[in-house]
Amino acid sequence: MSTARARSRHFGPFLADLAERGLRGPHHPGGRSRFAPGVRAAGLARVIADAYDRQSCVLVVALPGADADAERTLVAAAEWLVRHGGFTVWLAGGPLRHADRVRSVPMPVPARFAELASTTERLPALAAEPESTVLAWPPIAGVPRRDSAAEQALERALAPHDWARGRRWNQTYEWHVLATAYRLDLFWPTEGLAVEVDGPEHRGRIAFANDRRRDVQLQLLGLDVLRFTNEQVLTDAPAVVDGIRRLLARRRAGGTHPHGDETS
Repeated sequence: MSTARARSRHFGPFLADLAERGLRGPHHPGGRSRFAPGVRAAGLARVIADAYDRQSCVLVVALPGADADAERTLVAAAEWLVRHGGFTVWLAGGPLRHADRVRSVPMPVPARFAELASTTERLPALAAEPESTVLAWPPIAGVPRRDSAAEQALERALAPHDWARGRRWNQTYEWHVLATAYRLDLFWPTEGLAVEVDGPEHRGRIAFANDRRRDVQLQLLGLDVLRFTNEQVLTDAPAVVDGIRRLLARRRAGGTHPHGDETS
């Protein structure tokens, strides 16, 4: 173990602590880690990824037939690992029935990968479904999402107008060093105007409450927030563009937003 620690690029004391916990178990006297849970999660992700010569770590969790409390606990644990450990977590199987803040993506498994799912009964069944594969990926800062027809349509509608200059797509708004940053679909940082284009995943009870809470926080920070549904953008883009134009004009008449540089 000392040789591995000496040759590894990872923090030696952390590797030693990880080995001790693995040998003793968490309930053994003296088995409590010296490192905070978030530090352990991030360190473990790096160790696992490095062991496979990869840059990051992905966890695939087969969804059990869980009740409401168990499903919400599983989703909360996955979100914690993503935020604190830097993991990517895939919840595989049927759609979530009780937690609506995780987007479900149908993705038939290629036949050559089906054998890797031998520990679950659901994934092989997905491999035989004839539906086309649909993938989702994080948005790229500076451009509308390629998998969002509404964002693409709104950009086309805004592009001819000089007054729409200064817009930024899919920006991260960091409003406090200790707070979770917000991703804004469309943002005019100088004017302090955020525009959100909401798909069907925003209709759930939890997602709706989270959106309202976020809007209030942004308004307390001095921003105006406009929300439009995908259907509004796709069926009546001129009305959406006019609403944005009028609010931008009012914001510009009132001066620039004091926190306009807090995006990344």
